Amino acid sequence: MKTGYAAMALISLSLLASCGKGDAPGGAPSAASIASEPALPTGASLAPATTETGTAAAPLLKAASYPPRDDCTAQPGWAEFRARLEQAVARRDAAALITLTSPDVQLDYGGGHGLAEMKKRLTDKDYKLWDQIAALLPLGCGFKDGQAFLPWIFWNAPEDADPYAAMLVLGPDVPAYAKASTAAPMVATLNWALVAMAEGSSPDGTFAKVTLPGGGKTAYVENTKLRSVIDYRLIAERGKQGWRITALIAGD
Repeated sequence: MKTGYAAMALISLSLLASCGKGDAPGGAPSAASIASEPALPTGASLAPATTETGTAAAPLLKAASYPPRDDCTAQPGWAEFRARLEQAVARRDAAALITLTSPDVQLDYGGGHGLAEMKKRLTDKDYKLWDQIAALLPLGCGFKDGQAFLPWIFWNAPEDADPYAAMLVLGPDVPAYAKASTAAPMVATLNWALVAMAEGSSPDGTFAKVTLPGGGKTAYVENTKLRSVIDYRLIAERGKQGWRITALIAGD
């Protein structure tokens, strides 16, 4: 049975809060642009977008916008942890990443956990964990109940968003097409909006059929510009040894 996003997130974070207790107590935007984003989702502008040729395109869809923001910068020790995490990812330095990770790190909902399993998955091409972490870094950081989580949208999607269908549009000027082709007419331009995967649509392939915010109109958006709200997230908690990753997990 599908539940509201907030309820799903609460259950997920409650499970994750029990992880790592021996170590903790409970184009993408730049870091500067993330920190300067507004505190609350804002409505999109109605100004018309412009194509590469300078001609008028479809107007920005009037919908709530959820650009990445950073709620973690004020937390003690977070800046140092974040810098070390970024360095480890940039260098693909497994040893450095492990030093930032709880011994009981949770990796899935089927029992996968621990540093040995994490090391194994870092070199497993099927998991692509390095790429998954790298994709999280530009998407902001949220903070709640002593836990920091990337991406910011994970806890900040609206309560009525279906977690199994909701997709974050990755960017401020993302076109939505009438058909699954960039040659098709543009029906809207999306600004960090939340859309829903249309029934029967698949995240595979070049385009996804999505339901646009308000009114139920459908359109096609390139899959590279969409991210599920329950895709990979990194959760960290601060303990005696500083911040440590307690979960790197996807799904529900």
